[in-house]
Amino acid sequence: MDDEVKHLLEGELEKHLGSFEPGADFDVQRRALHTLKGSFGLAEERGLAEAFARLERRLIAGDAMASPDAKRLVAATLAALVGGRRPLLQPWPEPPEDLAPSARDPALLADFIESTRDRLARIDSALEVEEPDDQTWLAVYREVHTIKGAALAVGDEVMAWFCHGLEEHMRPLRDAPRRKNGPPRWVDDVTQYRAVMAEILESPEHGLETLRLLTGHGRPSVRPPIESPLPLPPKRPSLEVEPPTESRSIVDDSVRVATATLERLFEEAALLAQIGGPIAGNVSSLERGAQGANEVHRALREALRMIGPPRPWGAPAAAIAKVSASATAVLGVATSLEKAALELRDAATRVAREGAGMQATVTSMRTTQAAQLFERIASATATQARREGKEVNVVIAGGDTPVDRRLAEALADPLTQLTRNAIAHGFEIPETRAATGKPRIGTLELRAALRAGSLVIDVTDDGAGVDTADVRRWAIESGTVRPEVAESLPDRTLLSFLFVPGFTTRKSADLLAGRGVGLDLTLAAVHRLGGTIQLFSERGRGLTATVVVPSEGALVKVLWVEAAKTTFALPLLHTRRVVHASAATRPVLPLVALLPETMVSGARDGDSPRLAVEIIDVADHMHAPEPLLLGVDAVGAVEEVALRALAPIVRLSGPFASAVLWGDEIRLSLDPDALLSRAAS
Repeated sequence: MDDEVKHLLEGELEKHLGSFEPGADFDVQRRALHTLKGSFGLAEERGLAEAFARLERRLIAGDAMASPDAKRLVAATLAALVGGRRPLLQPWPEPPEDLAPSARDPALLADFIESTRDRLARIDSALEVEEPDDQTWLAVYREVHTIKGAALAVGDEVMAWFCHGLEEHMRPLRDAPRRKNGPPRWVDDVTQYRAVMAEILESPEHGLETLRLLTGHGRPSVRPPIESPLPLPPKRPSLEVEPPTESRSIVDDSVRVATATLERLFEEAALLAQIGGPIAGNVSSLERGAQGANEVHRALREALRMIGPPRPWGAPAAAIAKVSASATAVLGVATSLEKAALELRDAATRVAREGAGMQATVTSMRTTQAAQLFERIASATATQARREGKEVNVVIAGGDTPVDRRLAEALADPLTQLTRNAIAHGFEIPETRAATGKPRIGTLELRAALRAGSLVIDVTDDGAGVDTADVRRWAIESGTVRPEVAESLPDRTLLSFLFVPGFTTRKSADLLAGRGVGLDLTLAAVHRLGGTIQLFSERGRGLTATVVVPSEGALVKVLWVEAAKTTFALPLLHTRRVVHASAATRPVLPLVALLPETMVSGARDGDSPRLAVEIIDVADHMHAPEPLLLGVDAVGAVEEVALRALAPIVRLSGPFASAVLWGDEIRLSLDPDALLSRAAS
């Protein structure tokens, strides 16, 4: 850096260092950040300029930590310049210290999520090109650039930062020497980072937490990462690409409808179909009224018959005439009620019929078949297999299984990651397969079925399977379990370690590649849907990953249970019944025995569980354990809740899958598969 420029920047930093003291005026802080952003931009220190710009946006948004972070950044930068050092730039994708999930604009969020999913799908299509060239690179770069711009517009700081860094990462790789076999390096890198982008889109908190966990120094562990000293983003790339102009045909018979609009239409159609019930109830009331009026008419006529004709010494003629007129009027009312009841019944029938038809039509609009989801995954899988020199045949079973479109969209990424994992780590090269007596061409089966109100998808390969001895050794070396415990763990529990952030069988890692990031994000995505993933493997014969999720996406039905004076959510699809613990015919395992020690302090010495909830394995796999009777202190109501991703350090501390925001508290959702695995241990 030029000495004169350095001296001017030092003066600016010293001038504004006191602007961020506690209680400082908002306008003073904003002007200081704006000035520093411009000063470092003019000095071509784009990384620092972006850092001050991000702090300015956070300050305007009301982030209470913006001022302290700004003070630390100014002080650290000043100290670096005075000491003759350049400010340290953190290597992307290591998140800056000040980066935090921001409040995304709710008015724009739905469109942002939907359009970003579309752009991620277009990136997938580009990555499937057999011979990627400069045009392929440009198409992917444009999509990343556009997602970055959209993220800034909606206020998603994490996505904007990640896409900005990915742009910078891609630029030098465009002109890098091509490898003799396989695609350019940028294809592999973008493929890996694409899963991170999808996770940031769905859960910025979990995406950022995962990046912090996996990009620390040395081999990552399950412990929280050491935060880096300066909140600096990567430099801005000098190449700026205009968003692509989408071609449209002259005649377009399709229209884009927002998911929220479709959901409202579906709810209104369902309400219309249900209106027939109340109308039918009103028809019955009218019919009863008509019947009562007829009975009154008959009673009046009978009274007139008994009175007989008017006589001088009998009832007055005027009274008899009035009773007769009333009888005639009551008969008219009865006739009108009968006619109204008949017309209303016809209307109720038509409303119910039309409502049911409308509901079926709208349901078909948001329902697809599993085959469409599988074909999309199979295409990406075949491309990856060819690039790695492996021969794989993809077999689809249960393709006609109906799947909610929202659920299919949410499952696309985790299922793709499972198949990529099978290609990278499961299948052997043709020569190795032939040497072991296997067919040269491997088989990857994608199977879907509806079972017990849930969607069950199996991803099965006939590759090498998982060496549980390697997994046990990694678990011991990483400090995940003690050696004496690891030796007694069953294979089912050992396989669950594959989902631990940082697990990998590779000998080296480059950025995110080889750091075990894929399966962690896969499990988090499935947990958000209220589901779980089960792994079954046989050494030398392959691996099956079974994904179990509620057949309808969005809200998930859970059963509230209480243990150790804490309320937990248990996905309803994994529960069969609730019985009194004293009446159970099989042993009851208290939930407190499966919880971390910090949550049950003293609870183990208390009374025995009052109730037992039977936990079932919905996958119904041949290796699945028998149902578990889980002992709890109390059982609450069944509620529909939205599940959110948990930080890895929390998820790994116990049998937990997700978080539930319930009023002003956060409750934990239990992972049925983890419960079954821990019970078996």
